[in-house]
Formats: sequence, C-alpha cells, structure tokens
Amino acid sequence: MKIVYLVFIAWLLTGCASQLTKTPPVNDLFHDEMFVAASIPINAADALAISQPMRDFAQAKLSHRQGHLNMEDRRRALIEALYNGGELHLEYDSILTRTAAESFDAKSGNCLSLVLMTAAMAKELHLPIRYQTVIGVTDWSRSDSFFVAVGHVNLLMDEIPKESNMKTVATQAMLIDFLPPEQANVLVTREIEEKTVLAMYLNNRAVESLIQGKNDDAYWWAREALLQDREFFNAYVTLGVIYRTAHHPEIAELILERAAINEPDNTTILTNQILVLKDLGRVQEAKEKAARLLELDPHPLMSYYFQAQSEMSAGHFESARRLYEKEIARDPDHHEYELGLALVYFNLHDNENAMKHLKRAIELSPSKKMRGLYEEKLQRLKALGVK
Repeated sequence: MKIVYLVFIAWLLTGCASQLTKTPPVNDLFHDEMFVAASIPINAADALAISQPMRDFAQAKLSHRQGHLNMEDRRRALIEALYNGGELHLEYDSILTRTAAESFDAKSGNCLSLVLMTAAMAKELHLPIRYQTVIGVTDWSRSDSFFVAVGHVNLLMDEIPKESNMKTVATQAMLIDFLPPEQANVLVTREIEEKTVLAMYLNNRAVESLIQGKNDDAYWWAREALLQDREFFNAYVTLGVIYRTAHHPEIAELILERAAINEPDNTTILTNQILVLKDLGRVQEAKEKAARLLELDPHPLMSYYFQAQSEMSAGHFESARRLYEKEIARDPDHHEYELGLALVYFNLHDNENAMKHLKRAIELSPSKKMRGLYEEKLQRLKALGVK
C-alpha cells in the first residue's frame, strides 16, 4: 500500500518555459460518426468539482480558523485535516482514476486522483497551487492485450499569493506525493498547466475504458482530452490505439504522425506506429521503425520479465531468477516482478526468499483487489507451514 508523503522543498520560480512546436488543430482527427454515444456524461469540469461533503469537511475543519492563520499555517492545516488527522487516509489504488469528489468519498485513488482532490480543496480555501509532471518516471502494467505506460504527477502548494508579479523568487513550497520524501525530493519535474492536468484525467479514463473493452466510451474520453490540451501527446497515442482497435489503421497512422511532431523519437509512439504499419501491409516501413526503436531502447521495460517467464516455463529457474533480478534492478516497484521472483524461489525450494518477495508484491500491489489475491496466496502458504 502506498501512502501520502508531504515534503517541504526550496523552489525557485522563474518565468522561463521550454517551447514546443505548436501542433495543428485537432478537429480533423475526430470521426464521431464511427462511434456510438458515450454511456456516461463526459465533462472535464467534473475532475476538479468540489462536492458538498468536501465543502462541509473544509468548513468544519478549516474555515473557522482561516482568518487567524498565515499562508503557511493554512497549508499545513489543510494537509493535516486531509491526510494526518485520522478522518481521511488515502489508500493507493491504480485501477481507476477518480475525480476529486470520488476520491474523497472512496478514500482511495492513484497519484492523479490525489492531486485532483487536494487541488479542489486548496481552491475552495483560496490557496495557491502548481501542478508538476515528473520527467523520466514511467511504470508499465499489463491488462489483457494492452501495455499501459503510467506516468507520475504531483502538486505544489505555494506560499506566494497568486497576485504576486515577481518573476523570480525563492519560496518554500509543500510537495504532495505518494512517493517517499527521499525519492520525491530528487525527481526531475516540469510545471504544467491545469488544462494539461484535466487532459491527463480524461486520457486516463480513456485508457481505462479501453482496457474494459468500452472502445466507444474510450473515444469520447480521448476526444475531450485533446480538446482540453492539444499539446498533450499521450492523448494522441490513446486515440490512435482506439482507431486501431476499431479497425481504422489509416486514421491511427495520421494521428500517430501528429503525435510525433514534438516527440519524433518517443518509443511509445514508435511502438504503435510499427503495429499500424504492419496492419496496413507496409512491412518495410515497419522494419525501419523497428530498427530505430531498437537503437533507442535495446532492452525495453518488461523485456527481461518476458524472458524470465519463458525460462520459468522451460524449468530453467536459475536463469529466470537472474532475469527477474535484472528487471527489478531497473524498476524496483513493480508487483509482477516480485511475484515472479517469489515463484522462482519456491521452485528452488528457498522458502525464506519466496515469502520475502511475495510480501513485497503485496506491498507494491496497485489495488485492493490485487492485494487481496496476493494475501490469499500468502495465507495458503502459511497454512501449509511455509515460513
């Protein structure tokens, strides 16, 4: 189970930002006539909408004290009320990206859900906030035939009022993240606008709909994501996958080309372009893209994992162990790798290490359901006398 960490960091605000090539309008990428209407209402504003229970919580815990607290004390009071006061302890659950209100009610969510909920409460209390995306932190997970790349986002609560016109100023900001402080403090981040955060939410819901086999719903979520922020390339990739799933590879190719305007060597885009080119029968172009992908990423994430599974199936447990350890060395927080290594150790009759890695898999589980499945395995083994 992942928990919320709060970190105070020294931050330098500047007026600088990297410039991207402006992507063309996106309306030509939409073909609404190919998809049935969404099964539920899709509204970007829902992501940050504050519910009456949230408003009541803010009123009960903070509003009567606001006039007597400076900015720093108000920030601390909000975080104390949300996460440390005993009323609301968020539990990490990556299965569904919830709105701010849904996360508040469920007391669980992924990192984006946490950001949305905290941002909504901060806005209610007129506290300044900034959003950050983390560079170079990508986790991979699987669901049926889909491989999902999961990025990371966090939130800064500033001490500087929004009306400040200072371009460069040192400030103490509160970082809110699921990662432990020693990890969160060294992350390379980039500030993003709220429209990008909303696009992230909408895109997540599109991917989740895809995984559930709801391709039509996925289309409308991804469509809204691009309307929110046409510079958010992940939504192009998602929309491309949706069209490919709907057997329209020619449209998927156009969309992926649009995504590559700012990310020509992005391995996720390249991987999907290879699949689309194969669908279109353009084998030579697919081979050229594959060669470029191999140059950029000769050992992609999960490659050692799949090799380890093959070695396990062949009964080569020592080589499987080495491969799992290689995968864990570069991605130490993935539950499937730990479970695989636990199974290897069971086959090697090393029960101590097997139980150790099974417990680690439970700790890293992305959802309550997955944790429950792993804990059942653990209890069955304990009942058999395995320690």
